[in-house]
Amino acid sequence: MRTSFGEYLDALRARLLDASGRLPVSVRTDILEGRIAPGLLNAFVVRVRASATTVTPEHIAELRASGLDEDQIFEATVCAAVRAGIERYQAAMNALSEHRDAS
Repeated sequence: MRTSFGEYLDALRARLLDASGRLPVSVRTDILEGRIAPGLLNAFVVRVRASATTVTPEHIAELRASGLDEDQIFEATVCAAVRAGIERYQAAMNALSEHRDAS
C-alpha cells in the first residue's frame, strides 16, 4: 500500500518530536508550527526557512556561544527545513486547487 505525502509528513513530524531529542520538544514544536523560537534561535530558524544556503559558520558559532550544542542546532535546522518544505508543499497544493477551480 502506498503512503500519501501527507502521511509521510505526519510520520516525519512525529519522529522530529520524539522525546529523545536534545532540543526541548516545545521548541521543536514551535519551529515545526512556524511559531517564534527563543532568543537567537529565531533569527536562525527564519534564515533556514527562507534560504538555508545563506547560513554561515558564523551563524552556527553565534548559536554555540548562546549555549546551544551541535545536536540542538542540528535539530533546529532540520525542524526549520521541514517547516519550509511543508509551507512550499501547501502552497503548491493550494495553487493546484485554485487552478482546478478556475478550469
